[in-house]
Amino acid sequence: MDERRREARQKSLLGGKVIFDNHNCSMDCTIRNFSANGALIVSTESYRMPEKFDFAIPVRDEEFHAEIVWRKGASAGLALKEADVPFALAAHHVTPRAARIARRKALSHGY
Repeated sequence: MDERRREARQKSLLGGKVIFDNHNCSMDCTIRNFSANGALIVSTESYRMPEKFDFAIPVRDEEFHAEIVWRKGASAGLALKEADVPFALAAHHVTPRAARIARRKALSHGY
């Protein structure tokens, strides 16, 4: 089987949160593996997830825009894109930590 991922994923058992309907609805999930570009999540309510949503990892203080690439039973594969990253950073490959720092600086300066 050919590996189609751009980056290797790290195994995980972190808690995640699927957020949709203009942040009015959310559901919890378990993150089974994770990289900067994608994740495998498990949720008993995966059938209720919309195709696109915001995805948060509270323990890491990270947020992403997510799109479901595939579903099978309670599992779903996600393509992730960093949320609320200043445009200048989005055009370059930036680590999630660097993006968070830049986002905080921008917010503290009123951007």
